[in-house]
Amino acid sequence: MQIMQLAAMNDPVPAPPGASSPTGDSGGGPRLFIERVEALAAVIDLDIPPQYLAGVAENLERLLAQAKLIGDVELPPGSDAAPVFRP
Repeated sequence: MQIMQLAAMNDPVPAPPGASSPTGDSGGGPRLFIERVEALAAVIDLDIPPQYLAGVAENLERLLAQAKLIGDVELPPGSDAAPVFRP
């Protein structure tokens, strides 16, 4: 399974009582992202110490939320990348 597919999984995982995600919603909660981080780490053979797992999961959730904002922007037809960047 591709890393991005694992990061984008939407399997509902119930949050522990009283838990909420860093973005303020309680749909899935931190446990969902901890499981995603564990799966991603296993794919790339990365050892994440348990004391850092929650922080890594919070950062992944924030990054995915920010990437979604950018990915949801619709460009007008005919928008192509410039062949050369000139500041």
